[in-house]
Amino acid sequence: MPTIEQLKAEYDGEWLAILVTASDIYGATEGELFHHSKDRSDIARKILEIPPHERKDYDIKICYAGPPLPEGIDGMLISVWATTEQMASLSSKIRE
Repeated sequence: MPTIEQLKAEYDGEWLAILVTASDIYGATEGELFHHSKDRSDIARKILEIPPHERKDYDIKICYAGPPLPEGIDGMLISVWATTEQMASLSSKIRE
């Protein structure tokens, strides 16, 4: 399984949704790429395609693979453990 850093290096400048397969006390260390895009809102749409009853089974790390983001842009959501209502709220915030 690739490390988070390997995935970030491979998809430089893109947003990544990673299904976490290993972590340590500092956070996710390895995972399987679920989706990548230059557009952050594509990531939320892809996550919302997961059937609601299955979403609780995934630990999904969303991150930007590139240089630090400019001031005023959100950078990283460490992990998403969310109910259907929380995912809907996240999606609506991303669309704003």
